[in-house]
Amino acid sequence: TFMYVPSVYGESNFQFDKGGDGIRIETNVSNYHHSITDQIQLMTKQKRSVVVFFQNNARLKDFTSSSFYHKLGRQKKLLTEDMPKSDKDFVISKAATAGQVTLSTAIFGRGTDFFCKDETVQKNGGVHVIQTFLSDEESEEIQIQGRTSRQGKKGSYQMILLNSDLEEQFGLARDWTDDNAKKDWYNCLSDARKKRRNAVCEEIETNLAAAIEKDCNTHCYFDALLAKDKEVASDIFSEIYTSFKKGSLTSIDLELAFIIDITGSMAPYADATVTTIEHMLSGTGSILSKLKINFPEIEFHLRVGVMGFRDIDDGPDQFLEKSTNEGSHFVDSDAFSLSFVESILGSPSGGGDVAEDLLGAIDKSATWSGPDDWTSLIKFMLLFTDAPAHGFSTNVPDADDDYSVCHPCGLTPESVADSLIKADIDLFICSYNPAATSHTEKELAMKYLSHKDNPELREITAIPMVPGTHSQSTEALGGHGQHIIFVLDQSGSMQHSWPGVVAAYNGYITRLRQNQRYSDLVSVVQFGTFADVTVKKQPILGIPSDLKFGCDQHTIFLPA
Repeated sequence: TFMYVPSVYGESNFQFDKGGDGIRIETNVSNYHHSITDQIQLMTKQKRSVVVFFQNNARLKDFTSSSFYHKLGRQKKLLTEDMPKSDKDFVISKAATAGQVTLSTAIFGRGTDFFCKDETVQKNGGVHVIQTFLSDEESEEIQIQGRTSRQGKKGSYQMILLNSDLEEQFGLARDWTDDNAKKDWYNCLSDARKKRRNAVCEEIETNLAAAIEKDCNTHCYFDALLAKDKEVASDIFSEIYTSFKKGSLTSIDLELAFIIDITGSMAPYADATVTTIEHMLSGTGSILSKLKINFPEIEFHLRVGVMGFRDIDDGPDQFLEKSTNEGSHFVDSDAFSLSFVESILGSPSGGGDVAEDLLGAIDKSATWSGPDDWTSLIKFMLLFTDAPAHGFSTNVPDADDDYSVCHPCGLTPESVADSLIKADIDLFICSYNPAATSHTEKELAMKYLSHKDNPELREITAIPMVPGTHSQSTEALGGHGQHIIFVLDQSGSMQHSWPGVVAAYNGYITRLRQNQRYSDLVSVVQFGTFADVTVKKQPILGIPSDLKFGCDQHTIFLPA
């Protein structure tokens, strides 16, 4: 038994002309936008209000970017999810007033109360709703229809659809409207929707059955392991492996971006960086060679992008990059990529302070937007540096950081991690000075790992490019880099050679400064019969250039 309870508002005043102008099918985007605009203007001239539902923000933006949008006059409002609540409430409250046009995304088709209190709108037919897409679920369509004719009020509903959407999403033939009478269009749309829904359900059932089978095999495998039955366990594992390989990808595209610090401090590591990248791209130890050995059934395609970067104050020479004629930064020519790497590392220079613009370099590459940039299934970025990012030199006390408070472009570890996550890029930080870069690595890794759109908990990987004993240990030196000690013979026989000794000393200090080794400490021990420490643990920016000759008669090494 069942009970039927009629509506307390009486008979419905909802109008949907399924066999007439209630359904419009347009063959191209221009006609589609024109038809939407035409129907809006028709209703507003009748002093009615119109609420238009688009499938998503992208489709709404397509319409508002078109010339037709500007023909709607001033009495129009957008309703999107990213608006403040107070703004949403205001737009919703005004939506059912005479002459008002509200352009909304589909999410507001469920539960939003566009209640009409305007008697002018009611007198002329009520709120008119236009749906510009065919819903995957009939329930969503019913909900959108329910945004008008609320509580016994008058109202009407109309579909304006793009035929190419129906072809791509629901499998309808391009000329389906020619083969069916207009009175049957809605039934055709409903049948296509049901067919698509059935196909989705069948796919879910098939995937569920396969998952259950794999789950059962996995349990059997572990049962065999616990029972120490190696033969059965081996057979089941072979079956599981084979099942996972079925239907797997036969071809995978990869993108690899090399982001290289080319400031002065990287001069000692230039050759090593070129060699490392060369080994990664060519020869038996290359990335592609190793992938082919481990996954012989898959064909891999690697495209490479390269960017060199200097510091913020290095002006137009801060970023060095190459792109194709079409504007893409990735190419499939290893020789071209290697040649560019060699050219930008030929003479590292620039970078006045200790910290470098790592955040700017990562963000610039992550937001490359050429037609073929970051389009592959697997994306990697390798950053080569020996310096911390601006604001992260705290592990080097008294370090010179011109932008220790904030990045001039407003970049933060959070914003850079967001750029990486949005582009689905895995970052590897290859450091030639792990002690200096550790704080940067930890901060970026934390923001990346905890990002709301990183449910897989992917991580940033730090790769030390020098052995631990060769890394500039800031802890051992009280927060400084290397301690360089000059031990200089000032016995009588060295009197005529002393100017050359001092020149060599100053030449070495100059190279340290050019290479931005500002965290290093320098000591000078001068000796003859006795030893005298004339410079003791001084930063390279503050040490004397003039070393006085002591003129001792004998040369005794032990005191020094």
